[in-house]
Amino acid sequence: MSGYGKELFQYDYCRYSKGYGIDIFLTLTALLKSYKTKEIDLEAKIHKRSFEKIEKIFLEVSQSFFETLTDNFSYINRDKYQLVFESHTKRFVASNDKPSIDEIEKLKIRALHLLDVVEDKYPQGIEATVWHNKLAESLKKLPKFSSKELTKNLLPYYLLRVYNYLKFNNFRSASFDLNEMTQNIKKCYYNKEKCFDLYNSH
Repeated sequence: MSGYGKELFQYDYCRYSKGYGIDIFLTLTALLKSYKTKEIDLEAKIHKRSFEKIEKIFLEVSQSFFETLTDNFSYINRDKYQLVFESHTKRFVASNDKPSIDEIEKLKIRALHLLDVVEDKYPQGIEATVWHNKLAESLKKLPKFSSKELTKNLLPYYLLRVYNYLKFNNFRSASFDLNEMTQNIKKCYYNKEKCFDLYNSH
């Protein structure tokens, strides 16, 4: 067992780092504790349909993320983190198992119900920049608010973001510039005490 594995074996990890939350727990713990990290190309993989589990997946991943940050909050006081990506070609597999129009519309209905707002609010969901702002606001609230509170607050906006993407982007490739996204979040989050750079460009 590697040094990283041995330490994790003794680590009292949060209950949200199980199921869908395990990957973000492992990655974020490695970054926060300055373990050596490397991106591995797992090549193309076709997953089983999981659209109906979208809320469950988001809740487990986001709670694992916030719990891991909270448990390691002392490590966040560094000026900069860097994760260098390997320069290999990304491959994406087009799925034939796309959500139906009805399933997509239900995302907005569910989000508006959670927000308790009128039906004509957020007619097109929310754009990426609005979602980045919501993420940045949540990061600012650590560790004053629980992971459950932060995740519950983010869920409807996540559903609105997914709705916007599926409804108006015509199922374009999921590839995007991580550096640009991170810079947007940093711009929203930035203050004089902290400025995190979690990703470098490819």
